[in-house]
Amino acid sequence: MKKLLLWGLCFWIVWKSSAQNKDKYLAAFKITDYIISEEAIYIVQAYSPKIKIPEKSIGILYDSNLKQERGYYKCLLIKGDYYYFACDTKDKKTYRSAPQAQDVLLVVIPKSPDMYFEQIGTLAAYGVEIIDTEKEEPIFQVEEVLSAWTKEKEEQTLQKMVEDIRLVGRYMKKNHSEIDVTIEKGSYKGKKMLDAMMQAEKNDVKRFFSYIEARPAKYIGQKWKISEIFATWIVEGAPEPIKE
Repeated sequence: MKKLLLWGLCFWIVWKSSAQNKDKYLAAFKITDYIISEEAIYIVQAYSPKIKIPEKSIGILYDSNLKQERGYYKCLLIKGDYYYFACDTKDKKTYRSAPQAQDVLLVVIPKSPDMYFEQIGTLAAYGVEIIDTEKEEPIFQVEEVLSAWTKEKEEQTLQKMVEDIRLVGRYMKKNHSEIDVTIEKGSYKGKKMLDAMMQAEKNDVKRFFSYIEARPAKYIGQKWKISEIFATWIVEGAPEPIKE
């Protein structure tokens, strides 16, 4: 089985940029439906209110499933939270196929000094927002994670997610037990879904986030309730990245 796509992409882009992992991170942006084709150039637009993309940044555009490479784009214009990237369609070394709305632009972004960048940092860089189920509020702020994050904040935030998952599991067990199902495959095989949620630990959440890191296409630029996506993951067999 091939290596997971994103790991290869991350290594390749950072290498091409002559960057060190400790100094930069890989961010992902869905492009909008603002796409212009003129004089052998494609121009696409990325909307990013929370992550500032440096001017002249180089990005690689992929289809929405991160399977097909579209081409290499350069950030030529910034208007507020809108970023405009261009690709020369005559250069066959940098152009592959026409862009489409919701394609994913992968860009290497400089890290803030002394920034703690682990799993929640990766989620933030992908524009993934994790929502508290009860309050329906973000459990972390993307801007804070990508500027002033610490290991202590990371662990505290992971614990909040664990408590959210457990709370929802208990509530559903008491009030809507009819939705409970037996997990048929994976590391939770044989357990009831709601029991697995009530017994969740930080390591379970970390395993789930490792899966998102490796297969981010579905999650990029979206808001998700942690209890819902965690429950879906365990019912689907809790797939994990292949370790070498």
